[in-house]
Amino acid sequence: SVDDADYVLVEAVDAENSNTNSHPYLNSDAQQQLEKEHSDLSAEIARRAAEAVEKEKARIAALPQAVDDYVSRQTAAAVTILIPSTNIVKETASVKFESQSVVATFAVEIVKDNSETVEVKNFQLKLNLWGKINTSQSRFSVSSKNMVLILTKEEQGL
Repeated sequence: SVDDADYVLVEAVDAENSNTNSHPYLNSDAQQQLEKEHSDLSAEIARRAAEAVEKEKARIAALPQAVDDYVSRQTAAAVTILIPSTNIVKETASVKFESQSVVATFAVEIVKDNSETVEVKNFQLKLNLWGKINTSQSRFSVSSKNMVLILTKEEQGL
């Protein structure tokens, strides 16, 4: 048997006069609480999205730029690569010598608009080599005006 206590009488919603933002089955306190939670959630989503965008911008800015200006010279015993660049931060300079490739990475301090503001930019030169080099005898050095890589050839010849 069905008891009247098993049912709750709900007032019908007047669709024409209903506020589209309101929830007809919530009292005004619950309605306000729901709107506050929705607003807080929207603000949190916007804050996290902005934070993610800033992190991605910082990650991209930190990626090294390709070195597009360098000079190379070859002898029978070695290949010398000169990367002209002032204000190289010596502590950041590194070179990875592989048998048929070399990767030079370094940072440069750039003074903005003759002010005290200094920006540090990362640079990288990647070269695939035609012949093999002796990685243990290859070396690099950094001066105030450039970076020099000396790639000692595995076999002498041009």
